[in-house]
Amino acid sequence: MKVFFGGMAFAMLLALGATATASAAQELTVHTFSGYCDYEGFIQFRDPVGVVPEPNVLVFDVAGPCTGTLDGRQVVNETARFQDKAEGMMSCTQGLQIDGPGRMRINGATIGFGFTEFRFGPVSKFSFTGESGGSLEGVGATSDELPFLIDRCMAGDGSLRRVNVYAHIAGSISG
Repeated sequence: MKVFFGGMAFAMLLALGATATASAAQELTVHTFSGYCDYEGFIQFRDPVGVVPEPNVLVFDVAGPCTGTLDGRQVVNETARFQDKAEGMMSCTQGLQIDGPGRMRINGATIGFGFTEFRFGPVSKFSFTGESGGSLEGVGATSDELPFLIDRCMAGDGSLRRVNVYAHIAGSISG
């Protein structure tokens, strides 16, 4: 038995190959953002955090305006979304080197990064280190003052599941 591939079948195979190649190229594109961003949102803890630091996971999904350049084009107050899942020793008042992977999405571009945070009380210092270099460095805080944060932590079952955060970051990142 002979099998013949007509012109239509050959064209479909070529189209599928071109689509796969375009998708792979799009995923491999390295984007660069240089500038500053302000963001606000919530951090959710996998396990409620208490007064004593314990291993835990935090997830954040925050957004806010960024101004600078994206791949050489000027952006002004363009909304960026930051998503991360990080692990480390955490309590209501401390984060002892929390690390994990994340991504920044801005104006159709996705920049992968590694996230690192050190936190004491309601204030944190952190960095987003780009998969292809550079970093955005910043400081952030919870919406609670330290005494209120401790009160929230010790209320009820002595644990905290979610906290509102805001931050300012600046630098140049590629990924």
